[in-house]
Amino acid sequence: MNKLPALLFFVILLTVQNTLKAQIELLPGFIITKENDTINGYLLNEVDSKLNKRIEFFSNTTDTIPDTYTASEIKSFFYSNGRAFISLQRKKDSIPEFAKRVTTGKINMFVGHEKVFGKINVYLIRSDTNLNVKLSPPQKKTFSEGGKTYNRKDKNYIGLLSYITGNTQVNRELNSTGYSEKEIKKYISSYNSEFEESFPSSVYVNNKKASYTLTAGLPFNIKSEITHFRISAYRDVTYIEKSRNVSFRMGMSYRYWRSDEEVKIDHQNFDVSYRQQFLSIIPIGVNFHGNPRKIIPYGYVGLGLGILFNSYYEIRQSEITGKVNTVYYFAAFNFGSGIKIAVNSGYLIVEITPSVNGIFFNFGYAF
Repeated sequence: MNKLPALLFFVILLTVQNTLKAQIELLPGFIITKENDTINGYLLNEVDSKLNKRIEFFSNTTDTIPDTYTASEIKSFFYSNGRAFISLQRKKDSIPEFAKRVTTGKINMFVGHEKVFGKINVYLIRSDTNLNVKLSPPQKKTFSEGGKTYNRKDKNYIGLLSYITGNTQVNRELNSTGYSEKEIKKYISSYNSEFEESFPSSVYVNNKKASYTLTAGLPFNIKSEITHFRISAYRDVTYIEKSRNVSFRMGMSYRYWRSDEEVKIDHQNFDVSYRQQFLSIIPIGVNFHGNPRKIIPYGYVGLGLGILFNSYYEIRQSEITGKVNTVYYFAAFNFGSGIKIAVNSGYLIVEITPSVNGIFFNFGYAF
């Protein structure tokens, strides 16, 4: 009986080898050709980095083979939810990329994401003059002075921002924050707000998806004299246009332990716990998971606050003199791994979570 949870878990893990093809999601949208023709249909909904070089277009949802277009073959494509990508080129002889529209107004901002967590290319185009600049991440340069060698990152993007906005104070406003999509977007949005009447502005907000997971579990080794179980509740937020494989997690877990074993008094003075309750509050966590499929492996880690409610027998002079309740606070480190199995609109959860008192086998549901 004690080996049943472990056996069941590993049997389920083996089914991952038979996972079906990754699920795809299509959204209504259209493409604009080089000849300025608009073709309506459905676009593959992918993360920004995977749309950087090509887009898969379906005439209808029953198509099995898409038409694939690169940034050299079409001008742009637009999703029905407002997400848009324009074909732009960093240099005349460079390969074009699809850059995402981030802001509109007097200055339109587009961002090319070559990798999920990598450098970005920023394109700024003025609506009134069509003046445009291309911002690149700072490059480390080496120079010598006074017989010593120094490394310093260039700030060319600061000068280009000053050039396109006519603001000589850009260096003060951006130099301390560095080169990032968030800060440049914030600066351009603030600039556009000053010309709202002549150039109505907008800021695209990346889509995110929230999900909830409830689990309950027992330790692998179950003893008849021990009552031991664990329950948890988590909320995950995934920025689905940035990455489908990483989400940010928060939540809590509760673990209850009670021993009904007869107390063995083998010392004169000592304490014996008979009940413990652990509450772990996790404000910060990261959940790593596979691409959307029928079966999705995942693992998570989180940091937070742990609270232990400990009840114990106080034994003095070889006799039980009383029951004592104490509370302890400590830093909690939570982690676990498992698989999610698609069922209707949610997922069945099968996971293992280590603890100081053993490893738990958990079942649950995510929605």
